[in-house]
Amino acid sequence: MIDRVKRDRLAQALRQLLSGRIDNLAFDDLDCPGNVTDSDDRALFEVFYSVWPNYDDFRSHPMRLTDGQKLDFERCVIFLHSDQEFEWPRKTLGVVYYFRRLTDEITFRRFHLWPVQVTGDVLVWPFYRREDYERALQSPRLLRGRPESISLANAG
Repeated sequence: MIDRVKRDRLAQALRQLLSGRIDNLAFDDLDCPGNVTDSDDRALFEVFYSVWPNYDDFRSHPMRLTDGQKLDFERCVIFLHSDQEFEWPRKTLGVVYYFRRLTDEITFRRFHLWPVQVTGDVLVWPFYRREDYERALQSPRLLRGRPESISLANAG
């Protein structure tokens, strides 16, 4: 199930965080955690908690990301604006996953740990298939406009 309103809200907050218009504490103040935990759209939870380990939520600071991390988060924004369902299996390792992810960030290695073997393309996460990611890039939702607004019949 896609929760369009909450996806749009999280995508906007993430864009503001990445662009430096808001800092990490302002991002948390937008009630992002509350928005992602009370929805049936699992993409909200997964995307938010993929961002959360990358900033300190005790002191204010701008995001400092590597180019690869920026690309990962930009892909999350693209995914949130898509109409794709989140297809990855649930991560059930909780704290173990979090500490492995922190280790990954410290050592600059790319690490993905799922409890089962998956066939998705981890390089385009949160998309499951590269084709879905490429299709979202070809037709970004924010640039499509409303069909009625571009209709020739409405042109005076």
